[in-house]
Amino acid sequence: MITFKDSTPPILPSGWRICYPSLTNSTIQQTQLLTCHIGRGSTSRVYKSIEQTTKQLYAIKVLNTQSKNMKEINIHKHINKHPNIVTLSNYVISDRFTFLIMELCSHGSLNKFHGRDQRIPETIAKTYFRQIISALQYMHKKGVYHRDIKMQNVLLSHDNTVKLSDFGMSISKDNEIRKRPQSIGSTPNYNSPENLGLCPKDSFIHGEYVDRWALGVLLYRMLVGQCPFEYKLTKNDQRLLDIEELYERIRQLNYVFPHDCLQWMSSYAIDLINKVLCLNPQDRMTLDDLQNHPFMLDYREKCMKDIILRNLQYNTMLGFV
Repeated sequence: MITFKDSTPPILPSGWRICYPSLTNSTIQQTQLLTCHIGRGSTSRVYKSIEQTTKQLYAIKVLNTQSKNMKEINIHKHINKHPNIVTLSNYVISDRFTFLIMELCSHGSLNKFHGRDQRIPETIAKTYFRQIISALQYMHKKGVYHRDIKMQNVLLSHDNTVKLSDFGMSISKDNEIRKRPQSIGSTPNYNSPENLGLCPKDSFIHGEYVDRWALGVLLYRMLVGQCPFEYKLTKNDQRLLDIEELYERIRQLNYVFPHDCLQWMSSYAIDLINKVLCLNPQDRMTLDDLQNHPFMLDYREKCMKDIILRNLQYNTMLGFV
């Protein structure tokens, strides 16, 4: 018997079958066969699966069934038509579990593909960053804010196309929160100052500006190898900051760049990050301004060469070459 110890669903056994009607023809039953457990979020587990008729591979996100799951599903359906957003193919809701059937991103998250605490070459980071901004521009135009941008939620397809994922904390513009939430976000290193209550309640914006802040943290993390307000003070420092110390550093905008960072990152990158990580939300660069910042220009040719090399190294590691 499967039991629940926390808000995360238990690991389902390989061979577990999920039957559901086709979206195009409700009289046709589709069957997903779970093959292996490939990931876990704070309230979910993710499995690799195969559709029994077409033999197509999918990723299935499994949550304990709750009323709030429909919010995530409805938001995902609303933003489901962008090349840099994970496609939601279908969903199934039972008494115990909610299954989100999505496209499989075979290279996993940025953390998994590039390694924890590893720097990403600037040319490759630019390619990822541009695609993430494109996805967010689309979302914001549709009135949706992600609110949980981080390395773990940026996935890579088989050809290294960025796919933004996990909309469990997302909100639509109609329901945008303009007061301090009861609880702080689930990813401490990416929390914005307004999430920590620095802005007056009347001006508190919990959507667009939070996403902009997270982009600055994400770019710093990609280029430096750790978050700007990270637990580790240096690469060799194993002391963990108390969570309140971390939040105090965010409130004071207390971050620095490594003294030798110009050996591997440009001054344009530093300038962009500094113009996004601003205490005042309205001082942060807009997504359009980010796309046109000098850091983002003239990158394409070298980027593609680096991505091809990275793909070759990854396939060699897996024994495909």
